Amino acid sequence: AACGAMGLAAARRAAAGVRSVERVLVPLAAFENELGVQAPLGFWDPLGFTRDGDVEDFRRRRETEIKHGRVAMYATMGYIT
Repeated sequence: AACGAMGLAAARRAAAGVRSVERVLVPLAAFENELGVQAPLGFWDPLGFTRDGDVEDFRRRRETEIKHGRVAMYATMGYIT
């Protein structure tokens, strides 16, 4: 029954012209070569945000982290000066 419902939903999206987006999932070892991975810990994800191996989510989180770090540095400079 669940498979039939998913098939019906996919058919409705196709009929409506809605494009489904396929997500790329990779094993967690793929993140071991990313910038910022350091010995002795290697790739450190204590909360398990990358447990599913979704590359898009990883890149979005990385970009967001960099943006928030830059905003925090500007705020600190504004506070000091």
